[in-house]
Amino acid sequence: MDQEGGCTSQARRLALAHGDWEKAHGPLKGAQLGHLSRLQGYAPTEAQLKPYQESERISAENFVKFCEEVGYEDPSFEELSSVFAPFDPEGTGQIPKEVFLHLMTSVGDRFEAEEVDSMMVDLQSGKEALCQVMPFLGVKVGEVSEGPLSCRGCGAIGAGR
Repeated sequence: MDQEGGCTSQARRLALAHGDWEKAHGPLKGAQLGHLSRLQGYAPTEAQLKPYQESERISAENFVKFCEEVGYEDPSFEELSSVFAPFDPEGTGQIPKEVFLHLMTSVGDRFEAEEVDSMMVDLQSGKEALCQVMPFLGVKVGEVSEGPLSCRGCGAIGAGR
């Protein structure tokens, strides 16, 4: 809430997202809370989601409170790229598709399979078996010249964007 007792713009945005969800999918259930909060840019842990898993409906007010409790902090490029670096020893900016799918659905705070499928549309390399990780990390070609995923010699990344 802002100092005048009204909603912050972030709280309004979250409440609108909740309303849009309910129009499209019906009541927001606890099992769907992680998906909607991730769509809004939050990264709740499994422990933060657990108390809500059995809830039949999460109100807009409770959704906003949940997101505020989770907090929002963009991880650094170094933090994100370190996850993929062991699978890209040559620094090409690409990893095997199967590895990306495995990491996203089974390591740490996992994404739902549908979320990963959506990601794959944008990350698919011209080579069917490879996945471009630099766009996933929010990096454009040429922005990173050093580091764990420096993308040395990977002019194809971001092609067509």
